[in-house]
Amino acid sequence: MAAPPADRWVYAPTLAMAEEALPAAPVRQGHEFLGWFRQPGASGAPVSSSTILGGGNGPTTVPLYAGWTSVATPTTLLLSPTTHEIVAGESVTYTVTGADEFGNPVDVSGAALTSSEADDEVSGWSVTAQQEGVRTITASVGNVTATASLTVSVAPVATLWIAPKNRQVVAGSTISYVVVGEDEFGNPVDVSGAALTSSETGDEIRGWLVTPESVGFVRSPRRWETRRRLPSSPWSPRRRCH
Repeated sequence: MAAPPADRWVYAPTLAMAEEALPAAPVRQGHEFLGWFRQPGASGAPVSSSTILGGGNGPTTVPLYAGWTSVATPTTLLLSPTTHEIVAGESVTYTVTGADEFGNPVDVSGAALTSSEADDEVSGWSVTAQQEGVRTITASVGNVTATASLTVSVAPVATLWIAPKNRQVVAGSTISYVVVGEDEFGNPVDVSGAALTSSETGDEIRGWLVTPESVGFVRSPRRWETRRRLPSSPWSPRRRCH
């Protein structure tokens, strides 16, 4: 801590009237300066340049005392939960605690959270994630940090895609389809349990293979068509051979 300021003579009831300033703010490690006071222990109102210091009955000695409040800096942080799993779109709220070098609790209300996944939404001490995968959540106060692992799994399937979407085949041939799924946030979802159906009851379906048996139908929703060449009508004109 810096040495106390030297004594000063002020020839006026207030510092402002004497065009004088208050002593410069001192510095004390681990503490915040609150101002100058007439009583020790930061008792009463702090002295300002307009505070009447003299009584008007001759010279008066007015001691000023520095007021302080402790602002201990944490040396360790704890971020809880240290590991957690959520589904895409969900949120998790963390708790941050801190201690000084002697293990005494320290106020860490100013701690900041960050995520290694840029798309995560961080609000205060809550994290909302939409992209699947593992990310690291970091709490920091100054140069002191703590980390936690957050795993995000995909949400339920929201969209299915099937390919080919449109296909024209000959009756009896087999079409192999590919089905992929996504959750509402665009994460790929396992759709190995998906089932194919056809609007034509006569079609044979085996897993993701479809064998159309009838002709001339348009299936939904894949919209495949099966056609075969029909024999000529006996009333249709015939080409003469010469």
